[in-house]
Amino acid sequence: MGLPASHSGPSADENRSDFLYATDDYGKNVLTCEGREGSLEEMKHTSLILIAHGSKNPEWAAPFLATTTGLREEMGANAVYLSFMENGTPDLPEAVRQAVAEGADRCRFLPMFMAKGAHFTKDIPALLAEIQQEFPDLAIELLEPIGLHQRFLEMVRSVIKTL
Repeated sequence: MGLPASHSGPSADENRSDFLYATDDYGKNVLTCEGREGSLEEMKHTSLILIAHGSKNPEWAAPFLATTTGLREEMGANAVYLSFMENGTPDLPEAVRQAVAEGADRCRFLPMFMAKGAHFTKDIPALLAEIQQEFPDLAIELLEPIGLHQRFLEMVRSVIKTL
């Protein structure tokens, strides 16, 4: 994908030959997997897959569904998908299947988490490895959890100051 490899990611994943760490637009490390050869410019379609935790309470998903709907209206119906780690559908593999069926050859995964917990460090990389086996030509990029992005943190501070 043309991204420079770096070994500043979590030490548990450093020995995985299928994953590389690169720097995203915010200067953060992202976990990537080069599933196909070629530059980003040669790729036909990139989909963003939001990863929410999930809950048994159906009302819990409303903000994530609204966010996804708004992004799809702005970016295109096949540009953004929502997935759930548990207690919700679609799960991560099914969201990828939907994206690929609609033309994606690159998926970027954005965990809608505040920090790097077990889902981020263990569960998601394991699921992405399975997804890579199912779709060997799919380029995969795991982004930092949204809670670690500077603009998100600034927004949270701003909201808290208004309370």
